Amino acid sequence: MARETKAQIMSGVEGYSTAAFIAPNTVRYTDASGNLVTRLHHTDIIRRKPNGNLVLTSGGWRTPTTKDRLNRFGRVSIYSDRGQWYLGQGHAKTPFFDGIELDSLGKVVNPQPSVARDTNATKKRIKNFVNLIDKMDTLPQPNGGDCWLCMMDKGRPVTSDLDNEHLLSHMDEGYLHGTLLCNAMRFVGFDDRRIGIHYGMNLKATFKRALRRYLNRRLGVG
Repeated sequence: MARETKAQIMSGVEGYSTAAFIAPNTVRYTDASGNLVTRLHHTDIIRRKPNGNLVLTSGGWRTPTTKDRLNRFGRVSIYSDRGQWYLGQGHAKTPFFDGIELDSLGKVVNPQPSVARDTNATKKRIKNFVNLIDKMDTLPQPNGGDCWLCMMDKGRPVTSDLDNEHLLSHMDEGYLHGTLLCNAMRFVGFDDRRIGIHYGMNLKATFKRALRRYLNRRLGVG
């Protein structure tokens, strides 16, 4: 991804001070509440509170660059094992989750056992959901009755665990609708014209690949 200017990275952030680059596309600033924040592109990935506690998030982008910035500027040790991120060193393989908070001694103050979902099981759920496309005569197109959270998404990065929950419920219910498919296609780089062409040709394989990548990224397993 091309380098952004500081003005581009800080767009939409209000009441901040002392913003400065600390790495490519990475800015550290002080927010209006006095937190020291590290921002990668348009995601606040590290927030150090005035009491010394550290809040970490990937913003839905579990990439090598995100992991590098968290480790380097959060002074933690995050590593990946079979698609799942973990905190290393003194954390006894603690699963990483967006919003995890550590005190000044490195202890997790908001443990969430539910985030330890088996990665392989989640991937299997995604695979079964994506394969529903094969059973459809025609691909569903977006309409006003689709999930309103998906209609608000438009393929942009999800930035909280709450946002991901509606995707999990879609998978459990087998609710594969047109807006979700279009979000996935936009997420991997298709514009609306090309999406329309793929609909017209009923190119299920492309939609399947896009949906799998979209869900893997959203649910942090790929």
